[in-house]
Amino acid sequence: LMNRTIETGSLSGRSLIFATLFAALIAGTKLPYLPAMVAIIVGLWCFAREQRPAWPALLASLTVVVLVPLIWTSASNAGAVDASWSGRMIAPSEQIAFLLQTPLAIFHIAQATFETFGWRYPHEMVGYLGWLDASISWNGAMLLLFLLVTVVLLDRPDRSVGRARWGIATGLLLSLGGIFLSLYIAFNPVGSLTGIAGVQGRYFLPLLAFFAFLFPSSALRPWKLRSAMLSVILLVLVSQVELIQTVINRYYL
Repeated sequence: LMNRTIETGSLSGRSLIFATLFAALIAGTKLPYLPAMVAIIVGLWCFAREQRPAWPALLASLTVVVLVPLIWTSASNAGAVDASWSGRMIAPSEQIAFLLQTPLAIFHIAQATFETFGWRYPHEMVGYLGWLDASISWNGAMLLLFLLVTVVLLDRPDRSVGRARWGIATGLLLSLGGIFLSLYIAFNPVGSLTGIAGVQGRYFLPLLAFFAFLFPSSALRPWKLRSAMLSVILLVLVSQVELIQTVINRYYL
């Protein structure tokens, strides 16, 4: 939808409704996705320079994208935290107070997080399914991730997205920060400085495709059609081989 809007410069009311429902559902799965989804809706509207719904429709869309995840989170009690979970001393209010009192600790926590867990995120993006004990090999996961990123990048339209790129970048960064912040508050002991536990690579997948819009389309144009088709074919083949190998290794060997 974003590619078509960029190419044609137009956005219909029906497409805006579809994008609104999609963004609200994505943000409803995890609240930290909300800034990125807001940026995507605004970006869509900005891409449609030639024909687009009036600004009240944009405001209505943003209202739905914001309210639906907030209402769902509140109704489902998704923010509830068991203070005795797994023996951890979890106290979200005290954790927030700790961060406000020692804001410079954020840099130490970020460094410790990526030194301790950073190597796992790329593998977990495509190699793990939640907490299941069957995962594909590291080499297979890296190849799949490379092909997936290649397909996402090469699927970009040739038309420039202009300054909307910075709005999308801001939304993505806020969502990435929100993922780590929410897990630090709700899953880690108060005052922990040893890294943010609980973040899984799969949490970044809903945001992956939108990173393609941060790159200038001119830099990708020479690699377009043939590379994209080859990447899609290899992605399917490697996925099937890794799937069969993982199932055999887990359940039959």
